[in-house]
Amino acid sequence: MTNYSIEGRAEYWQAQAACASSLVSPDLFFPPAWPAPRNWGQQAKAVCARCPVARQCLRAALEHKEDGIWGGTRPHERQAFTRVKKAKSPQSAT
Repeated sequence: MTNYSIEGRAEYWQAQAACASSLVSPDLFFPPAWPAPRNWGQQAKAVCARCPVARQCLRAALEHKEDGIWGGTRPHERQAFTRVKKAKSPQSAT
């Protein structure tokens, strides 16, 4: 997973992420090829479901437009979330 930094330090939440465990393969979170198989990512989402920092992870993925599973979501799910959020924003009504 990408490490984001603030003033040269990794963000605090990354060390607490369930995927940071040496028992979890980073390969779970990134498909072998795009487009990803339909059922790809279920194991990664299960890791995210028990993660104490999934919200922070999702926020980072939305800010940085990440590939792979982040915060329990696939890229197309985050794209849909972003479209809905933009449609509901007061700025989009102008």
